Amino acid sequence: MEVFVLINIRAKFTRGEELKFISHLDMMKMFERALRRSGLPVYYSQGFNPHPQIVFGLPLAVGVTSEAEYVDIAFSEYINPGQFIEQLNRQMPKGLEILEAKIKESKANIMASISKASYEVLVSIAQNPDINEVEGKIHQFLNNDEILIKKESKGKVKDVNIKPLIHRFNAYYIEKKSIIEKNTDAQLSNIILLDYIDKISHSLDLHEIENIQGYYGFSLLLAAGSIANLKPELVLQAFGNWTGFDLDVIKIHRSGLFIDKGDRTLTPLDNELLVI
Repeated sequence: MEVFVLINIRAKFTRGEELKFISHLDMMKMFERALRRSGLPVYYSQGFNPHPQIVFGLPLAVGVTSEAEYVDIAFSEYINPGQFIEQLNRQMPKGLEILEAKIKESKANIMASISKASYEVLVSIAQNPDINEVEGKIHQFLNNDEILIKKESKGKVKDVNIKPLIHRFNAYYIEKKSIIEKNTDAQLSNIILLDYIDKISHSLDLHEIENIQGYYGFSLLLAAGSIANLKPELVLQAFGNWTGFDLDVIKIHRSGLFIDKGDRTLTPLDNELLVI
């Protein structure tokens, strides 16, 4: 008697500008169609309405791009991760690319496992403060005993303390010179933002470009997942309200998803998380 063994692959993929406005449901359908066209031995659930076994790490908000999304996919027979990447990428639309994949032996559900997410956020500030002032304000902001935001739940508005959900909050400045010369400052940890600035600069008129002295980048590591999930725009809104800075969020890019194991924070493709 043949023993049926389910094979699971965990993959990391990007979601670019071309796909940032599609919903999570549409993203799921896109993967299903691409898998069907790829000819890969995808495992389908049994029953009246069979569907592929696909679980995403953490739904991405509409309008946000990412370089580190994760998905678990079940297969009915062994498939080499390299072959999986090659065949599936042939069927993916522009803006979505599988970067890495590994066999997953662990039964842990990735959606339930995610605990943190990192973001790079591009912002303009009307007051154009010195970056040292911004960094000083962040330090003072995080030293508050509580950081409260208004949250509506079941028709009632209540104060929620988000301070325990903020694990990292840093700022850096992107000068116009860096944009023109396409040089990245040592603090600019994500080239995606610089590329985006270059892109939007082409849509501005000469007067607007002359008025722009530079942009501010914020790096955040926040609680994320099924237990607690904090959006970066809420942190920046609270920061703007506290400082009096007039912040305009231009772009949000998710740079990473993470899973806590004990006192360590690992990426979902860490080998330690994939074994039984």
